[in-house]
Order: sequence, then C-alpha cells, then structure tokens
Amino acid sequence: MKTRVFSFLLVAMLALMLAGPVVAQDTPSSAGTDAVQPDPMQAVMEQFMVPGPEHKRLDEFVGEWAVKSVMWMEPGGEPMETVGEAVNRLILGGRYLYSEYTSTFMGQPFNGVGITGYDRYKKKYVSIWVDNFSTGIYASEGSYAPDASPAEDFGTLDDFMTGARLKMRHVTTFIDTDTHRFEMYMTGADGKEFKQMEMVYSRKK
Repeated sequence: MKTRVFSFLLVAMLALMLAGPVVAQDTPSSAGTDAVQPDPMQAVMEQFMVPGPEHKRLDEFVGEWAVKSVMWMEPGGEPMETVGEAVNRLILGGRYLYSEYTSTFMGQPFNGVGITGYDRYKKKYVSIWVDNFSTGIYASEGSYAPDASPAEDFGTLDDFMTGARLKMRHVTTFIDTDTHRFEMYMTGADGKEFKQMEMVYSRKK
C-alpha cells in the first residue's frame, strides 16, 4: 500500500514539474492583470517581417517596360545597342519586386531575373540578379532616400578573365512616371570608374 501511494505521489510531482512552464504562462502577473505577456522574439520578428513605407517605392517599377540598352565593354569602346523588355511585379505581399528581362546579346537569347526588396534590419535596399550568361548570383545593396532621385546601390562582380573582384555602382533616375534610366558603372583594374551600361525603361502598360 505504501509503495502504491509513493508511486502515485511521484507521478503527481512529475506531472506538476512538466506542467509548470505551461501553468506559469497562464498565471496572472503579480500586478493582478490577466493580459498575456508579450513574446520578445515575436515582437522582433514582426518588426522586421512587416512591409514598411520603403516597400511602397517598389510600386514605381511595377508593369511592362520596353528597354533600350547601350553597353561599353571598355572605356572608349564601341557602344553595343540592344532592345528588350522587362515585366515587373510584386511578390510575397509586396515585400519584393520580381523582374523578368528578355533580350538578345551578341546574337544569343538573353534572359535574366532580378529580385529587389527593402531589408528593414539593414535599413537598405537589397537586390539579386541571375541570368543565362552566368552561373553566379550577383548581389547589391544601397539606399534610396524618400525625397531624392536618383537611387544608388553598390555591388561587386567577378572578372572571369583576371579573377579580380570589380566594384560596381548602379544609378537609377526617374525621368517621369513612365520612364526611368538605369546606369551601371564599373571600377577597372586601374582604379578608374567608367560607364559600362545604360538602360532606358519606357512603360508599355
């Protein structure tokens, strides 16, 4: 009989120990309120997961665009002109701008995909780019002041010929609501920056 009572008490104590954390969460605070205490981790997550006013600026790029491009392979080189089109849309609740670009380059079909968003933790706009002329992922980040144009961001690009990491600078200028210009500048091995590409986007719809 004593053994049975002892076993019952042991089981009861274990049950109370396991239930302790759950009961503690439901127990009113010493202040006498029944309000659930906020979860600090959830508060931090919500701070960085909810889109903010910076994400609304991505709306300016949504739509279908005709694109005229000019590229220079080296400073003072012959310009290479191409035409293409871009289709941009917002994804994941307006958190990111998803862009699909199609064109031709050196007689070959060229396809690229870009994703741009605003990182509320870094307080910067961030972008990645992939295309069928490479197997890498190109990343850049920068700022876009609410009362300023152009926007500017920076990245680094691998030089396949030399193995060097090249500094890149991008400038986006809004000419009007239906036209914007994207410029890419590269810093060469000599430390001098030159304009490598210019793309003018004209809204189709």
